[in-house]
Amino acid sequence: MKNLIKKMLFGEYEPKQYLTFSIKENEVKERAFIHIDGQQIDISKTHFTLCQNPYMIGVWLPKNIKEESNPSVEIQLANEPMLRSKCSLNEVIEFETGNLWLLELVKTQYYFINYFHQKAVVGFFYWKQKHKVSFEELDHFCAMYSYPRSVILTCFGTPNDYNLFPMDLRGGIEEAGLYFLGLRNTNVTLKKMLKAQKVVVCGIAANQKKHILALGAHHSTQPPSLEKLPFNCIASEKFGFPVPAIVSDYRELIIQQYLDKGSHTIMICKVVNKVVFKEDFASLHHQHIVTALKLDSTYTQI
Repeated sequence: MKNLIKKMLFGEYEPKQYLTFSIKENEVKERAFIHIDGQQIDISKTHFTLCQNPYMIGVWLPKNIKEESNPSVEIQLANEPMLRSKCSLNEVIEFETGNLWLLELVKTQYYFINYFHQKAVVGFFYWKQKHKVSFEELDHFCAMYSYPRSVILTCFGTPNDYNLFPMDLRGGIEEAGLYFLGLRNTNVTLKKMLKAQKVVVCGIAANQKKHILALGAHHSTQPPSLEKLPFNCIASEKFGFPVPAIVSDYRELIIQQYLDKGSHTIMICKVVNKVVFKEDFASLHHQHIVTALKLDSTYTQI
């Protein structure tokens, strides 16, 4: 019976909540738009997931956009709508060159998968995870991860007291020199990062997937000594933080402000240094399985 249910829900796909793909940033086919006061604004490169509970996205918008309490976010593929999420405005953080809108997801309408199939897939993972994450949170992840989300490495500390772990609740505005991170409040390094007001984020190629996934355990546990890692580390230029030699680039950030929004703390950071070893590389991206089920993703799965 279990195998029949899996077959009905997932077809030939292994029942994993997220598929992993190797994608260059300019190869992402999906587009994201925000609808405000009759306007449709492209936010494909300026929106990011930042908090899980409440489920929250950040959207960078020009300063002349008038605040609206209930905007909606639409994701499209090939100029056709995939879904549309109703949102509520949580907070607007103002900067010199633009504003960061923090939006809470309320409800999503899907256009590429029927209501019952989508809810059944979410329900499967809710059951599989033994209710550790609420159905509502899993439902919101399903919506926002219909858009591929790239994975970075986060680095902090000294060789004797460090941590390295992957993140995909993040995003940056290059021209403003800003970077935003959403880190779970249970992360073992969060308090140290906020006290030091420094962190390093690294771009890393998708062919390092094995190392990326292995570092995921460091969100909740202390890592082994640097000597026991399966790769060498270098010291970042300004902070001296350990940075894996396998990364393609890194940015050193000053944490200017942080907001406890529930399950996660959102850090607003200023980029003070950027080092590039390799440009135009394909990074690891997460995308929810419902997208592949119905739209037959053409990305390279790894």
